[in-house]
Amino acid sequence: MRPRSRRVFVGVSLAALLATSSLVGQSSAASLPETAGRQQAAFPKPLKLDKKSLGDYVLNWDWKNPAGNSYQPLIKQLRKRVKAKKYATLPSLLDNAKHTATRGCASAVKDGGALNKPLKVPAVDWFCLGAKDANTTSWMPQGISGTSDSSWPGTVNGRRAFAFTWHYHVPNKKNDPLENGASRVTFLNQASVPGKPTKYRYRNVLMVYPLRTAKGDVTFRSVPIHAGGLVWFHQYLLVTDDSQNSFFNGVLVFDMHNLLDLANKKLVNTTNPNRVGLYKKTYYTLGYRYVLPLIGIWKTGGAAACHTESHRPCYEYAGLDRSASPPSLITGEWCDPGTHPCSTGRVARFRLVDTKTCRYGCLETRKDGRAHATRVYRQVSPYVQGGDSWGGKYQFTTSYQSWARRFSAIPNKKPKTFAAGRGAQDLYWNRTGGVRRLWSLTEFPGKGNRVLYGVKP
Repeated sequence: MRPRSRRVFVGVSLAALLATSSLVGQSSAASLPETAGRQQAAFPKPLKLDKKSLGDYVLNWDWKNPAGNSYQPLIKQLRKRVKAKKYATLPSLLDNAKHTATRGCASAVKDGGALNKPLKVPAVDWFCLGAKDANTTSWMPQGISGTSDSSWPGTVNGRRAFAFTWHYHVPNKKNDPLENGASRVTFLNQASVPGKPTKYRYRNVLMVYPLRTAKGDVTFRSVPIHAGGLVWFHQYLLVTDDSQNSFFNGVLVFDMHNLLDLANKKLVNTTNPNRVGLYKKTYYTLGYRYVLPLIGIWKTGGAAACHTESHRPCYEYAGLDRSASPPSLITGEWCDPGTHPCSTGRVARFRLVDTKTCRYGCLETRKDGRAHATRVYRQVSPYVQGGDSWGGKYQFTTSYQSWARRFSAIPNKKPKTFAAGRGAQDLYWNRTGGVRRLWSLTEFPGKGNRVLYGVKP
């Protein structure tokens, strides 16, 4: 949720909520916190083409870290340094997953659960994360994708899995190893634990970027981004960022072929949760067994941080439209009218190259070597946390404190409104088993509050 100062969940009693609209297909009355209610009274609006902004959505590929070193040679050097003879695969990661999610957990649909109040969400499937990840206030889940995005068959190395990102919630305390921020990605196996049909294993992976030390050795740091959106396309994870660290603003690209399993490496400590990178000839990973290095960033350009509806777009969320030919990356902005001048923010489409030999995250480029958006629209509402499309119809999640909605929109027509999970974030079309479900995830901590859930589109 944006902005950072409002990310911690604030409970709001039903008596204090302000009803401002009715829901299509829902029996419950819609309710909003008063501030959001005043700002949302005129929404949703039809999705409108924004030709004037088309020229703002032009991305340049940047393959160098903040010190000017190329990522890929450093990744190869790191692999050699830690004596990792081969990169890890998705099956090996899932087979070594140590955390357990519960499918169909009752706490999510009871009082206080993310799918129950203030509005009941018509979820047909959902998962609750393990207690440690459900309750942590240090990490906040954001983007969601999966193997259904990665390949048309919906599998990677024969496996089906969800993937979702988190950003580190900076605690503003001294001597924190992640005082500048961090991000990670989680892989949730879509096959249950043998003999336990409601239990599903998952593994958290630290996202890092490589760099050189003053002595010329290779090290790495955690990637300090918001990680608001995620698309898994071919072997690439496309992660969107609109945080205050302007260097990382844009679409970050991670290559799953670079996934490193650092367990049992003599020069690596995977148990210390308070240190990251090279220290006295030992590599530390904040306690994570797996790390995934950054290979580059698609950037709009400029030294300043992005600004909603300015000439330098913000990239809050990401979705994949596999119904289009070629497939398209969907990405848009978070807009809060209460904190800065904006109306609804924008959503853009970028074509992807759907071949096994595609590079740099598979974004299609023109003769100038840059990726250009093919369409830009004005979004249906402020507070958009996730967006996706299929067959010409767009889906958006919006949330503000305890209020959340999903909007279904066809350009130039009145959108339909549905309930969404409290604290709803990014969106993902999952076609597993030939059945399409629209998935999202919720960010607020607590039992039954932090869930992945799917609805019928």
